Amino acid sequence: MQRRILVVPAGHREPVTPVCLGLVQALSETRVNVAYAKPIAQEFSKGNEDQSVEVFRLVTRLRPPQPVTSDTAMRNYAMYGSDTMLSSALFEMRDVLAHEAVVFEGLSPIRGTSLTNQFNEEFAVGVDADVLLVATAAEGLAEVVDHVAMAARPFTDRRPGRVIGVVIVGIQDDDKGLLGDVQRDLEARNLQVVAAVPHSPQLERLRVRDIVHQLRLTVVSEGDMDRRVEHTMIAAQGMPGVVDRTAEAGRFVITPGDRPDVLMTAALAEIKGVRPAGVLLTSGLLPSENVMSLCAPALEAGMPLLATDDFTYEAASAVNGIQMQIPADDEERAQMTKQTYAEAFSTEWLRGLQENEQPRRATYIQLRASVMERLGTKRYATALPGPVTVDMLRSARALLDFGMATCLFVGSTEQIGEVAALHHIPMPDAAQIIDVASPAPEVVRYLAAKRGVEEQVAVRDLADPLTYSMVLLAMEEVQSVVGDRIDTGSDLVRLADELIGLSPGVTSVGTSTYLLDKESIQIYAGPAYGENATVEQIVISAELAADRAISLGIYPTVTFVSEGDCSAGTLELMTQCRDLLVTRRPDLAVAEPIQLKEFFDRPLEGGVRSGGGSVGNASVLVFHSTQAREQALREAQRHVEGSRVGPLLNGYAKPFAGLPQRGGGPEITDTIGLTAVLTDRA
Repeated sequence: MQRRILVVPAGHREPVTPVCLGLVQALSETRVNVAYAKPIAQEFSKGNEDQSVEVFRLVTRLRPPQPVTSDTAMRNYAMYGSDTMLSSALFEMRDVLAHEAVVFEGLSPIRGTSLTNQFNEEFAVGVDADVLLVATAAEGLAEVVDHVAMAARPFTDRRPGRVIGVVIVGIQDDDKGLLGDVQRDLEARNLQVVAAVPHSPQLERLRVRDIVHQLRLTVVSEGDMDRRVEHTMIAAQGMPGVVDRTAEAGRFVITPGDRPDVLMTAALAEIKGVRPAGVLLTSGLLPSENVMSLCAPALEAGMPLLATDDFTYEAASAVNGIQMQIPADDEERAQMTKQTYAEAFSTEWLRGLQENEQPRRATYIQLRASVMERLGTKRYATALPGPVTVDMLRSARALLDFGMATCLFVGSTEQIGEVAALHHIPMPDAAQIIDVASPAPEVVRYLAAKRGVEEQVAVRDLADPLTYSMVLLAMEEVQSVVGDRIDTGSDLVRLADELIGLSPGVTSVGTSTYLLDKESIQIYAGPAYGENATVEQIVISAELAADRAISLGIYPTVTFVSEGDCSAGTLELMTQCRDLLVTRRPDLAVAEPIQLKEFFDRPLEGGVRSGGGSVGNASVLVFHSTQAREQALREAQRHVEGSRVGPLLNGYAKPFAGLPQRGGGPEITDTIGLTAVLTDRA
């Protein structure tokens, strides 16, 4: 079983953490190896912290990673965009991704912003997660159907069936008879109710300490801060109107500080053993010493007495609007909530999660998170030959900020400084710049010996930033190079043949260009150059592209694409390629060849195998010629909103790539990252 489930609220006050608790418990009881994670912490008013992770640690054996703080997430979003924000959040969750099932807790919407909805939608797509919607019936079941249908639309518009269930919570006794109608109405919209949780006041009862913590109240007399608040009342009337309700167990009384009569009534109830939850004095007023002396026995018996500078109405509104999240130290409430919600889930639905496994698509976000993880284990250096552009500077800054790779700019210090100053970008450190005007003696000696020339000739040749960069790669002073174009006779390819050479056992080279979409990854592959490749050369290029994808955590499905208008000869050639690849590599998933025209009419989705690598399934599309490959890439880019990364050269002893022909900083960043992470698998 491989399942990723994002639990998302359909509105502003749905209890998402309790649903996650219940789902994790229910899956655990069916012997599923399940994990939980909250990618980004919820932002709360008054600086209160999101305690979801701590609640899981309190009442389960799981040890979820800490979520990315909302401030950090917003900073990443502002500086680098939503893709980087999401991939960095997923990177922090990397330790839980190997479990059979992962339950992700989504964000609750914040009034006045659409970013939380955007995060939930893009995260579901980015990790190819199923979605479980949570709806509250607090205002009646009649409103639930339209509310849920509206919340589901952004997820189902992109992929029908992504919403795998609806949890309805807080169903009142009077509404239970309507539940069947609601279920049928939702089923008519392809939405299934998988859990119905009845209203249970016990699950919502805060402790006095929770109110004090969230509202930053002054504690006049601590008493028993673990008392549960069953009812809240404002004592603003005269005594005849409030005395009966004040003297009730679990009553939390809010009253102006100049109402000693109310305080004394609550104190008398405490002495009689009624145990009100506590008293909150408002308006910044406190009772006289005489009144406090009279109330002392009640305070000593455990009745909490609190105070605030807020007026009574504001204080009552704050208490009424308090966040209902379960505190990290309230084990009693957390255990009760976990069990209540777990018992509400349909056993048939839980069984279906295990039996109806779906293949997981590789996506841009998952690939970037995987690259971040792999680069984070070592310090890789990538040479970027000049002339340097502003996008190259920004990409290097982003990679350094995330601890992924160090970029060495090879060129002119003066030219780099001019670009940085013009665009108000911090100048790279001196250690990140290699000025070709002053080549290092060991680099000069290496090139002179390699070419059999005098050192002064080597110095002249090293004035070319690309040559200098490739010499550094050959000397293993850097782990990869990204720069120049890649085509027949290009300087990059010529230098690679001269200085790097092919990997052991490789007789032909190929290229991989990655089209990274939010919902899928497509890899366009083929022989590196030439239009008259043999069957073996095409097959080798397919093998190299597939192996490179596997090294990135992608499970590839290889499809050969024939050229021309249904040309029998070309189709026969690609069929021969398929047959040879199946014979040589039975470990690979290989599809039937398709026509190029068919590809344009029906663009392929990701791979179709269940399971797969850590990133997911993707298609490797293999073309006979460079022209057909470029034509297919251009056509595909018209239909998807993705970035084009590469081409990456496959088959050489060390990794290098050309700069993206189109695109800006993000494409360069991804090309550098993908190239660097392949250092150990060139």
